[in-house]
Amino acid sequence: MTDTTPKKYLQRLRLLDICIKQKEAELEALRAASESVSPVSDGERVQTSPRDRTIEDVARIVDLESEINKDIGQFLVTRNKIINEIQGLDNPVYMNILFKRYVEYKQLEEIAVEMNYSYRQVLRLHGYALREFGKHFPSYFMRRENRADIKESP
Repeated sequence: MTDTTPKKYLQRLRLLDICIKQKEAELEALRAASESVSPVSDGERVQTSPRDRTIEDVARIVDLESEINKDIGQFLVTRNKIINEIQGLDNPVYMNILFKRYVEYKQLEEIAVEMNYSYRQVLRLHGYALREFGKHFPSYFMRRENRADIKESP
């Protein structure tokens, strides 16, 4: 996690989720397209060109299903890791805000209502929570030049 911010780091979970959903939509479209292709019969003779297309579609569907399963595995590992890291914070309010925002994908306005805080208060606390998260896991967020200084020092 080089040259990133706590916010970008936590947003990875949502990006993975979006990628999975897009691939699932693509998979459904492929399945629908492959089911709608059927050989055209002309009397006793059957044209075989749609069959070649179907074989390609089936291969693409299998590949896409494999990609989705791999992505889901990565998503679950990342989700578990991020939840554990959020729960590693000392402040339960920060934990709650970060969990709701980056694991449940809630908007800050929604979090404010749920926590019975003003939007501005949640906005402020969210900033503090991100800062605290960054302090709690400094190796994730150090800039390259800072890491080079640390490695060189005894």
